[in-house]
Amino acid sequence: MALLQILLNDHWKISPEIITGKENYELGISGTTAGLIIGDRALTQRSKSTFVFDLGLAWKEMTGLPFVFAAWVANKEMTADFIADFNAANALGLKNLPIIKEQNPFDDFDLGQYYDQYISFRLDEEKKKGLALFLSMLTKG
Repeated sequence: MALLQILLNDHWKISPEIITGKENYELGISGTTAGLIIGDRALTQRSKSTFVFDLGLAWKEMTGLPFVFAAWVANKEMTADFIADFNAANALGLKNLPIIKEQNPFDDFDLGQYYDQYISFRLDEEKKKGLALFLSMLTKG
Protein backbone atom coordinates (compact mmCIF):
# COMPACT_ATOMS: atom_id res chain seq x y z
CA MET A 1 0.00 0.00 0.00
CA ALA A 2 2.89 2.36 0.73
CA LEU A 3 4.26 1.97 -2.80
CA LEU A 4 0.82 2.72 -4.24
CA GLN A 5 0.48 5.85 -2.11
CA ILE A 6 3.92 7.11 -3.17
CA LEU A 7 3.08 6.52 -6.84
CA LEU A 8 -0.32 8.19 -6.54
CA ASN A 9 1.23 11.28 -4.95
CA ASP A 10 4.61 11.59 -6.64
CA HIS A 11 4.21 9.87 -10.03
CA TRP A 12 0.60 10.19 -11.10
CA LYS A 13 -0.03 13.28 -8.91
CA ILE A 14 -3.57 12.29 -7.98
CA SER A 15 -5.35 11.94 -4.63
CA PRO A 16 -8.12 9.37 -4.93
CA GLU A 17 -10.11 8.23 -1.94
CA ILE A 18 -8.43 5.15 -0.48
CA ILE A 19 -10.65 2.61 1.26
CA THR A 20 -9.83 -0.79 2.67
CA GLY A 21 -11.11 -3.55 0.42
CA LYS A 22 -13.42 -6.21 1.74
CA GLU A 23 -13.52 -9.84 0.65
CA ASN A 24 -13.85 -10.19 -3.15
CA TYR A 25 -13.50 -6.41 -3.61
CA GLU A 26 -11.92 -7.01 -7.00
CA LEU A 27 -15.38 -7.94 -8.32
CA GLY A 28 -16.36 -4.27 -7.93
CA ILE A 29 -13.51 -2.91 -10.05
CA SER A 30 -15.07 -1.12 -13.02
CA GLY A 31 -15.76 2.38 -14.25
CA THR A 32 -14.07 4.80 -11.87
CA THR A 33 -13.49 2.18 -9.16
CA ALA A 34 -9.95 0.82 -9.08
CA GLY A 35 -8.24 -1.58 -6.73
CA LEU A 36 -4.81 -2.73 -5.63
CA ILE A 37 -4.55 -6.45 -6.26
CA ILE A 38 -1.51 -8.58 -5.49
CA GLY A 39 -0.53 -12.20 -5.91
CA ASP A 40 -2.35 -14.73 -8.08
CA ARG A 41 -5.51 -12.60 -8.10
CA ALA A 42 -3.55 -9.81 -9.82
CA LEU A 43 -2.48 -12.18 -12.58
CA THR A 44 -6.10 -13.28 -13.03
CA GLN A 45 -7.38 -9.68 -13.00
CA ARG A 46 -5.11 -8.70 -15.92
CA SER A 47 -7.52 -10.33 -18.37
CA LYS A 48 -10.61 -8.76 -16.76
CA SER A 49 -9.67 -5.10 -16.42
CA THR A 50 -9.46 -2.53 -19.19
CA PHE A 51 -6.61 -0.69 -17.48
CA VAL A 52 -3.81 -2.44 -15.61
CA PHE A 53 -0.95 -0.56 -13.97
CA ASP A 54 2.11 -2.50 -12.88
CA LEU A 55 3.44 -0.77 -9.76
CA GLY A 56 6.98 -2.04 -10.35
CA LEU A 57 6.97 -0.57 -13.85
CA ALA A 58 5.51 2.72 -12.60
CA TRP A 59 8.24 2.90 -9.93
CA LYS A 60 10.88 2.32 -12.62
CA GLU A 61 9.33 5.05 -14.79
CA MET A 62 9.32 7.47 -11.85
CA THR A 63 12.76 6.71 -10.40
CA GLY A 64 14.75 4.90 -13.07
CA LEU A 65 15.38 2.17 -10.51
CA PRO A 66 13.91 -1.31 -10.00
CA PHE A 67 11.57 -1.96 -7.09
CA VAL A 68 12.25 -4.70 -4.52
CA PHE A 69 8.94 -6.32 -3.59
CA ALA A 70 10.41 -9.05 -1.41
CA ALA A 71 13.70 -10.11 0.11
CA TRP A 72 14.90 -12.76 2.50
CA VAL A 73 15.95 -11.03 5.73
CA ALA A 74 16.83 -12.08 9.26
CA ASN A 75 16.74 -10.23 12.54
CA LYS A 76 19.80 -12.05 13.88
CA GLU A 77 23.18 -13.17 12.57
CA MET A 78 23.01 -16.35 10.52
CA THR A 79 25.75 -18.98 10.62
CA ALA A 80 27.91 -19.52 7.56
CA ASP A 81 26.52 -23.07 7.27
CA PHE A 82 22.94 -21.80 7.29
CA ILE A 83 23.72 -19.16 4.66
CA ALA A 84 25.44 -21.77 2.45
CA ASP A 85 22.51 -24.20 2.81
CA PHE A 86 19.98 -21.45 2.21
CA ASN A 87 21.79 -20.23 -0.91
CA ALA A 88 22.06 -23.81 -2.19
CA ALA A 89 18.32 -24.34 -1.68
CA ASN A 90 17.54 -21.13 -3.58
CA ALA A 91 19.92 -22.11 -6.38
CA LEU A 92 18.25 -25.52 -6.62
CA GLY A 93 14.84 -23.89 -6.93
CA LEU A 94 16.04 -21.50 -9.63
CA LYS A 95 17.72 -24.33 -11.50
CA ASN A 96 14.45 -26.28 -11.47
CA LEU A 97 12.09 -23.48 -12.52
CA PRO A 98 11.11 -25.31 -15.72
CA ILE A 99 9.94 -28.30 -13.66
CA ILE A 100 8.20 -26.06 -11.14
CA LYS A 101 6.35 -24.25 -13.95
CA GLU A 102 5.33 -27.56 -15.53
CA GLN A 103 4.05 -29.02 -12.25
CA ASN A 104 2.08 -25.90 -11.28
CA PRO A 105 -0.10 -24.91 -14.23
CA PHE A 106 -1.87 -21.57 -13.96
CA ASP A 107 -4.40 -20.94 -16.71
CA ASP A 108 -4.78 -17.19 -16.10
CA PHE A 109 -1.18 -16.20 -16.83
CA ASP A 110 1.89 -17.75 -18.42
CA LEU A 111 4.08 -18.68 -15.45
CA GLY A 112 7.04 -19.14 -17.76
CA GLN A 113 6.75 -15.50 -18.75
CA TYR A 114 6.13 -14.54 -15.10
CA TYR A 115 9.25 -16.24 -13.75
CA ASP A 116 11.46 -15.40 -16.71
CA GLN A 117 10.43 -11.77 -17.41
CA TYR A 118 8.63 -10.33 -14.40
CA ILE A 119 10.70 -11.59 -11.49
CA SER A 120 14.40 -11.04 -10.91
CA PHE A 121 15.98 -13.06 -8.15
CA ARG A 122 19.26 -11.19 -7.62
CA LEU A 123 19.59 -8.24 -5.24
CA ASP A 124 22.06 -6.21 -7.28
CA GLU A 125 23.31 -2.65 -6.74
CA GLU A 126 20.48 -1.03 -8.75
CA LYS A 127 17.88 -2.86 -6.66
CA LYS A 128 19.66 -1.81 -3.48
CA LYS A 129 19.49 1.82 -4.67
CA GLY A 130 15.79 1.44 -5.45
CA LEU A 131 15.15 -0.08 -2.03
CA ALA A 132 17.10 2.68 -0.27
CA LEU A 133 15.14 5.34 -2.17
CA PHE A 134 11.82 3.70 -1.27
CA LEU A 135 12.77 3.51 2.41
CA SER A 136 13.85 7.16 2.38
CA MET A 137 10.52 8.15 0.82
CA LEU A 138 8.66 6.24 3.53
CA THR A 139 10.42 8.19 6.26
CA LYS A 140 9.93 11.60 4.61
CA GLY A 141 6.13 11.31 4.51
